[in-house]
Amino acid sequence: MIDFLNLDASALADAGIRFRTQKETDDFIGTIIEELEVRVGEAVSKGKPEDVIELFESAQTDEEQEAWLDRYCPEYRDIVRSAQQQMEKELIQHRDEIPGNVFRNIGSADGKDTPYVAIPLDELERHIADSERIIRKTCSVFKRGLLSEDERKIRIQDCFMNNYVNYLDSKNLKIRIASSDWAGFPEAIQNYKKSGRPDDLPTCSWLHFIRSNAEHGIRSGDEASVLDKMKVVRLMDTFHVPFEYYRPVPEGIVCPDCMVSRYADEYYIGWYIWEDDGGLTGDDFQLGNTITLTDRHGLKARIRVDRKIDKNVRHPESTADYVGTGTVEGYTSERPREIQIYVKDHKISCLYFRRGEDDFGFDLWKDYYEDRKKVDCLYDQIIDDLISDYGDT
Repeated sequence: MIDFLNLDASALADAGIRFRTQKETDDFIGTIIEELEVRVGEAVSKGKPEDVIELFESAQTDEEQEAWLDRYCPEYRDIVRSAQQQMEKELIQHRDEIPGNVFRNIGSADGKDTPYVAIPLDELERHIADSERIIRKTCSVFKRGLLSEDERKIRIQDCFMNNYVNYLDSKNLKIRIASSDWAGFPEAIQNYKKSGRPDDLPTCSWLHFIRSNAEHGIRSGDEASVLDKMKVVRLMDTFHVPFEYYRPVPEGIVCPDCMVSRYADEYYIGWYIWEDDGGLTGDDFQLGNTITLTDRHGLKARIRVDRKIDKNVRHPESTADYVGTGTVEGYTSERPREIQIYVKDHKISCLYFRRGEDDFGFDLWKDYYEDRKKVDCLYDQIIDDLISDYGDT
């Protein structure tokens, strides 16, 4: 929620309102505060006798005014809160109609006047408050001796995963920074945090939509709005996530083309990295034949294709197109294992297999995994910082 007691340019920016000059900002803030005072005053005085209202108007000090409110309008705090919530709702709803508001001109990289905003401001406020409450409660329960250190850590990790990682995913957002953009990125973020000005956000593309949304005209890979970028930075601060957590792999380091599934031992290799399909989609291909696939690094997958899965029949094992047995150079040992093959538009999109203990330690990825260890260490630091900061409050 907008902090109307400390209303400034940064608070207005969180609501998608920005002016070119400080005078315009100050004038607008003055108008908002004056309107709030009028609304609250009307609500407080409604139905009260004139002589009672005169008592308030004749009060000389803040203490006298508070005493009057406590006696004649004990619900005034709820009135103030309701008036602020309504004002915030109106500001957000009509921000594009506010004279002098230039925020809509920087809403997104393509210059849309009304960029789609994935994270509503009021929702973010509630989400942050709920997250902080969960972390503080966990630390409080630990202090009372009702949780072990390991149990406390697991609960904080769960909160981080659910309220940060999964929350961004639920909003269809992903932070992805190109190696070529990283050099000046941390400094630009720090400048933005100091100034609070949207113009100081990094100019490169770093916050993207990961799934298409036809209703809002969003395509996978589209850049998110400035409003969402500001809110994601705020969410990261809440969870003590440094942008180094998203540092890209330095140029020159070879990266494996794989992704862990929802289970730690399940891997997908791809996507669309194979030079050809090894004849799999040809009309004369026969089950039982072995295909050889070559990726962009020259690594080879050798798979005997055992069966084709009928896509018209719901299959309990897999959503793949073919199932075979083989190995994938750079990803598996020489031990043959089941490999599922996915095909789309007559091209092999990816391979899927379960990784065993003998499928590690390939020299090709050594530099990559050494680099990722540095980033992975930040995860433990994030959890420790959350425990330390919220545990002391």
